[in-house]
Amino acid sequence: MHRFFLPGDFDAERVELPPDISRQIASVLRLRPGEQIAVFNGSGEELRVRLERVSTGTAEGVIIGRSNPGVEPRLAITICQAVLKADRFEFVLQRCTELGVARFQPVITERCVASMPGGGRLTRWERIVREAAEQSGRVAVPPIARAITLPELAASDSHRPAILLWEEESAHTLREALEERLKGAPARLSLIIGPEGGIDPREADILRKAGVAVAGMGKRILRAETAAVAATVAALYHSGALG
Repeated sequence: MHRFFLPGDFDAERVELPPDISRQIASVLRLRPGEQIAVFNGSGEELRVRLERVSTGTAEGVIIGRSNPGVEPRLAITICQAVLKADRFEFVLQRCTELGVARFQPVITERCVASMPGGGRLTRWERIVREAAEQSGRVAVPPIARAITLPELAASDSHRPAILLWEEESAHTLREALEERLKGAPARLSLIIGPEGGIDPREADILRKAGVAVAGMGKRILRAETAAVAATVAALYHSGALG
């Protein structure tokens, strides 16, 4: 069943879809009156809607079912990803949304190759995240915060507890860091991943002094986008969210 994110309240018994979704339903998916779609607004509830009117300009339907599928992980993970080249950062957004990440925090570090993201790029990122949430059966769309510098990240209490994944760390493993930071089943966790050139040792020291755990991911050096996905899977598995 095709799923669509539609912000707003669902108090009425009917749903009127906006022009962009109506156009997709009519022209791309070629759905017809009588067929069903699913709609969610980020509240945790999902609606089953039977289409009654379909055109390229507008589509309407009647709500025939409501459910709370409970698909969102109990552990709210924030990916604090240093800004990467466009395709690599978009890979992180898409794959981590599919896995269940709750929020994205772009970070500007000393070795970032990519520049501070502008409004156009943020709009594209939001679309990628929304489509990944629709495709993966989620009922929440992870927000993307404004980009901040690494010192700003270190000073922010809203990103605690946190783990920095650093290729130069050999004494402390990700498994050990997860056991420490997830002890007592906290509601949230931030995972910090560097850019293509890695985190500068001075930046790692700033984060360490701010109370961030610094952990390695084994003997192999992973690409930044691979590290983000691998760390997310490890954290979700450790918390029991992957069965």
